[in-house]
Amino acid sequence: MEDRKDTLNRLLELMRQLKEKTQSLILLSATPMQIDPIEVFDLLHLLGLQGYWQYGDGFCDYFATLANPPTHQALDFWQIMSVDYFRRGGTPCPKLQKHLEKRDRAERSAVRRSLALLSNAGCVAAR
Repeated sequence: MEDRKDTLNRLLELMRQLKEKTQSLILLSATPMQIDPIEVFDLLHLLGLQGYWQYGDGFCDYFATLANPPTHQALDFWQIMSVDYFRRGGTPCPKLQKHLEKRDRAERSAVRRSLALLSNAGCVAAR
């Protein structure tokens, strides 16, 4: 991850000042951001990120590590971030939930078929 600039741009300074003086804040952009992940973090932070997600390094590291093969360290980190998200009222992505349920059904079905084949071959006791 690249080092974050120590100075805020003028627009972000203005939005932080407005946040303290308003009940609502709408974030609009006419062009795609020339994104460094910290720019996304800055905008989301205005909306009230909490817990481990409120720190730029944790936020950016979470998304940066998703592109790499998982390591034990990455899995521990993802678990910490995910637990924090759900403890603060986060909800699972409906598309992900559907995918996991479909995969779980397929895996259970495959296990049942395997057990049936093994049982028919006399390798395991029938249930």
